[in-house]
Amino acid sequence: MINVNVGGPIQADCRYKTKVLRGNLSFESQVTDVNTKYIVKWDFSLNQDITMPEYCIIEFDGGSINGNGHKIYGVDTVMIYNQLLSEILFDVDLEGTWIHKNGGYHPDNEDITAIDGSILKFANKAYDAELFSGLGRKYLRKNIVDVYDDNIWAVKIINGVVYVLYAWRNVWYVPYNYRNGMGIILRNTVVEEIDSYNIEDVKTLFPDVQYLEYTNEGSIVITLPNGSSITQSALDATTKYPFDEIEATKRNILNQEEINEPNTIYIIQYDYDLYDRTIVVPENSVLLFDGGSLVGGDVNLNGAKILPNYNEVVKSTLNLIGNPAFGSVRVLENGIAAVYNGVKFVEADGAEAGVKRNGTSEQRPSPTQAYPGFQYFDTTLGYAIWLNDDGEWVDATGSVVNE
Repeated sequence: MINVNVGGPIQADCRYKTKVLRGNLSFESQVTDVNTKYIVKWDFSLNQDITMPEYCIIEFDGGSINGNGHKIYGVDTVMIYNQLLSEILFDVDLEGTWIHKNGGYHPDNEDITAIDGSILKFANKAYDAELFSGLGRKYLRKNIVDVYDDNIWAVKIINGVVYVLYAWRNVWYVPYNYRNGMGIILRNTVVEEIDSYNIEDVKTLFPDVQYLEYTNEGSIVITLPNGSSITQSALDATTKYPFDEIEATKRNILNQEEINEPNTIYIIQYDYDLYDRTIVVPENSVLLFDGGSLVGGDVNLNGAKILPNYNEVVKSTLNLIGNPAFGSVRVLENGIAAVYNGVKFVEADGAEAGVKRNGTSEQRPSPTQAYPGFQYFDTTLGYAIWLNDDGEWVDATGSVVNE
């Protein structure tokens, strides 16, 4: 009999230590301490019934437990997992009191809640040629996080010394000499060695930084881990607000880790922000837009097929790199379908997608946009002309028209 408190509170007074269970030792020999988070990265088999220590967490991170018919007694034990229980627990009876957590995933619209409160999801399918799988399939999940978007300089002046933290794209960069208790005067200072923290780390580790304020003491240059440099010039010193009141915005962020398997159909049902990064589509893959979108970054198509058509990525605010799959379809504004021929999108007659078919003499298509025999109605001349094999425009008699 399992007593389940789905998503219930963890003991507020507990401060957990973390222990990664070793694969060469038994599960029961390692799970002995109270107030501990046990990380399961390996597959374990139980040799006996066990009772969990008080106020503990079992977090599954790639591993599993085969009970061999034995029982695990929970004592307000938290179990964190991102899969179905049947994928991580085999032939084991859970007794006592358990608190189930779904690993921080946001329940999605296609999820089904089971009677025990766990989340059922459409299963992904791995590509396996030996099992005649066809392309793999992966439902991209929500990843809603708090982000801090602005260039923010956290400044605290103590006894005339200026202490500095720099925030960019949800990460606070802390110069080493600040970390070591030394101040930085903002006069063309170059800082090349830095640590990075999230905002809660900064509030804990650097409690003396109580306000954000702009300073007019000069400028500072910080070299980030990726080698890029950011310079902060002198700004108005009047802007100031409490550090604890920094507000985050929520975004649904798509990471490359979610799109990392070749020969796979990626199903996009939600609106994702790439957060000014580049996503590379793995080889021989498909982006299937099913009501969702991608914005705010670069997508290297890498020969990907776009379904239902190429417009799904064109209409998103993206910078596209590389080419789509041969045969990809793009619907033009006039409703005409264009097909990618391995070089460019072309209309049914082979002309470049969107080519002008009538207009002034100055608006005539170039030979690379059209083909020999292509017809263009020249409104300046008032009659139709054709492109010949030499890339020249001729009238119905075959005479070259130059206007």
